[in-house]
Amino acid sequence: MAKQRGQCLPAGAGLMPRKPRRRLTGRLAPRLRPFYRRFPFTSPVSIRSADARGCVDLDLGVFYNRVPKAANSTVIVNLARERFGEDIPSKTAKRLFRRPAELARRELERFDELFRFTFVRNPYTRVLSAYLDKVERKARMRDDEQRVSKGS
Repeated sequence: MAKQRGQCLPAGAGLMPRKPRRRLTGRLAPRLRPFYRRFPFTSPVSIRSADARGCVDLDLGVFYNRVPKAANSTVIVNLARERFGEDIPSKTAKRLFRRPAELARRELERFDELFRFTFVRNPYTRVLSAYLDKVERKARMRDDEQRVSKGS
């Protein structure tokens, strides 16, 4: 900005321009958020992965920690139905809730009042379910395809 004769520059205008404030986006950014300052993350799992599994809704008064393959879609769809009053597909519903790293310092004061829960699954039934789904079902489909191809 060039100064014209008789024109005053605002205070600090002739100095080097300030860098715009950038949002914390680096690998360590979630660790600097108020939630992770209060509740330090010490797991070997990626903090971004863990943060993505947390669902916070201050209006409903809940914090839900999603565990893979343990009724996540059912729970999140029901939470969304309770919150918004309509059925919302699970992929959309997961994005409607805030993550722990998104909480501001003043919102963290309410965190102790939230109903915090998660669902886990018996590991033996999980393995059995995976086996039946991935191995048995595929073997049955292969047998059905062979029967169909021999019959024609």
